[in-house]
Order: sequence, then C-alpha cells, then structure tokens
Amino acid sequence: MILTNCILNLLVTVVFLALFFGGEIQIKTKKVIVVDDNGVERIHLDPASKDVRVLGKVFQRREAASGLILFNDKGDENGGFVVMDDGTASITIDSYADGKVSERVSMYVLNGDKAGFLIKDIDNNIRLRSQLNADDSLNIQVFDKDEKELKSLAF
Repeated sequence: MILTNCILNLLVTVVFLALFFGGEIQIKTKKVIVVDDNGVERIHLDPASKDVRVLGKVFQRREAASGLILFNDKGDENGGFVVMDDGTASITIDSYADGKVSERVSMYVLNGDKAGFLIKDIDNNIRLRSQLNADDSLNIQVFDKDEKELKSLAF
C-alpha cells in the first residue's frame, strides 16, 4: 500500500511538473510571502503593498507599491524593487543602525522621464544625488550632513 501511494504521488508530481513547465498550467495568486525557519516574513511579492514595517511599527506608503520587497531577520523592510502607482520605479536598500533606519541607496525612474541615483546617511539625509533629466541634462550634487549642497556638476 505504501509503495502504491509513493508511485501514485510521484506520477501526479511528474504530470503536474510536465504541464506546468509546458505552459498548460499557470499559478495565479495575489501575493507570495516567504518566511524563514522562525516564521519571520523575509520576502513579499506583492501587487499592491500599502504597508511598510520599520523598527517594528507599521506605516502607510504614500501610495501602493507593486514588486519584490525584502525584510531583515526582525521582519522590518530592508529594501526591494517596486513600481508605485504614479509610475515611479525604484530599487532601494535600507540600513538600520542605532535605532534609526534610512533608505541608504536608491536607483529610481520618475514617471519615465527622469532617472537617478541617491545615497543617504543613516539620518536619511541625501548626501549624493545624480539625476538624468528629460532634456538629457545630467546633474550631480554632493551634500553635507545637513543637506547643504557642497558641490554640483551639470552636463
């Protein structure tokens, strides 16, 4: 009986995989959440993420984000690749230190006509901004810890 069940399970699995990889079966879902061995949510694949968890508290995003969101071992958002409903797309890596959180590095596209790169300090102050504008001009700015511009280049 056990051997029959094993063979039947193997046969069903092989048929499912053949149909899946042959394009006959599609899996559709609204959200995928991957948890670690401790049950902590570590990855979200979400078409409309509205909440963000930071330092154990849940906040609302400025608008829904669709994409892949990564979380640290405490379940706090730690970065990801998202597209906002307003058309903004970004890849961001967050940093946690001394009870603070910052979007430390971001690459972004704003409404399809501006593309840029930001580096922020742990206080979430912009320290470097590089942006290619719709008119093909390129601006690079360096800031001090109070976001006072130190250097600027425009091409």
